[in-house]
Amino acid sequence: MNKPTDALAGPLHRVVMRGWRYFSCESCGVKFRQPSRDCGSPSGEACEHCGDWLTPDDSQPDESLPFDERTGNLTIPCHRETIA
Repeated sequence: MNKPTDALAGPLHRVVMRGWRYFSCESCGVKFRQPSRDCGSPSGEACEHCGDWLTPDDSQPDESLPFDERTGNLTIPCHRETIA
């Protein structure tokens, strides 16, 4: 598989950072945030209310989220928090 490259710098590397990913559903209006080991990930989630596929609207790094130093996985449940 070919990796993206910058002509001057070589392969591009995205920094993986734990934090929150923010979602909002245009169909039903629900807004929520979800903790993630990689808050910059563009991967989507299904809306738990209507089932529409959502991509993150925004993200916010949060180094205070607890994680396993060996695997990098978060050590808290990855539950969704509804935003008012």
